Amino acid sequence: TVEDSSQKKRLLISFLKEIENSKTEDDVISTVTRAIKMMFNNFDVMFIASPFVSKPVEDVFTTKTPLYIPSTLRDTRYPKTVWNDTEKSVVIIPLVVFSKPVAVIKVSSSADNAIKKTDFMTLEILSRICSTTFENISLYRTTEEMARKDPLTGVFTRRIFDEKIDEEILVSARTRKPFSLLILDIDHFKRINDTYGHQIGDEVLKKVADAIKKSIREFDFVARYGGEEFAVIMPNTGKEQAVEISKKICNEIKKIKFAVDTDVITLTVSGGIGEFPSEGSSKAQIIRRCDERLYSAKNSGRDRIVYE
Repeated sequence: TVEDSSQKKRLLISFLKEIENSKTEDDVISTVTRAIKMMFNNFDVMFIASPFVSKPVEDVFTTKTPLYIPSTLRDTRYPKTVWNDTEKSVVIIPLVVFSKPVAVIKVSSSADNAIKKTDFMTLEILSRICSTTFENISLYRTTEEMARKDPLTGVFTRRIFDEKIDEEILVSARTRKPFSLLILDIDHFKRINDTYGHQIGDEVLKKVADAIKKSIREFDFVARYGGEEFAVIMPNTGKEQAVEISKKICNEIKKIKFAVDTDVITLTVSGGIGEFPSEGSSKAQIIRRCDERLYSAKNSGRDRIVYE
């Protein structure tokens, strides 16, 4: 509890900086709760995510306007029954993130007229910084996700693939269990691009990526490996099981059909599978083994997966 106003200001500045540096929404909520409890005398703090808790909370969600009631005993806006015995003085402030109310901060005291106008103004400052920090966290996550994902297909980028395969090599070394790698290439993709244009080529890439995502398991990993190449890492998976998953992918891709003018485009892929560590004891070796088998699939007629 802080009584001295200058000390309260110093604390406020310190907490505002801490809130702004928060990495998660939970960190923000924890810091704001701690700030209010330290700066004010016996105030109760609640974060409420649903508007249907009470009429006052619903009104704040709807109007996105703070509600300040110094004395619920004398307030005429709401019936006394909406407040409990510990809510003699109340502030309800919305947390508005990208123009949408996502929660409210409810601060209350069991003492009548306990929350002063200056307290209300301080709570408003805290809530604004809280809302802004929520927005910044959301934007950061979106930016991070965009950097990790290929913007066209929505699968992971080559950079993230490199990180993931390094991670799986370490896991395999620790657990002594294999993982499998599949590298796929869309057959005759250049011909599709040259004949129908890059816009259709982009549609092909998106449809193939969707088919791969539909066919793999929840814990498998897919990345756009190159222009028309995709890579699938299958953790804790031997080559025999990887072949079955690869066949499922190929069959799903063969189901893709879409019309362009009077033509109907159908798709096939070629691929190579390798198992770590039995067929390559390093990242470079296992990738090279898959590449060699991919080229073998291409040279032997396409529309096939080579795994030996």
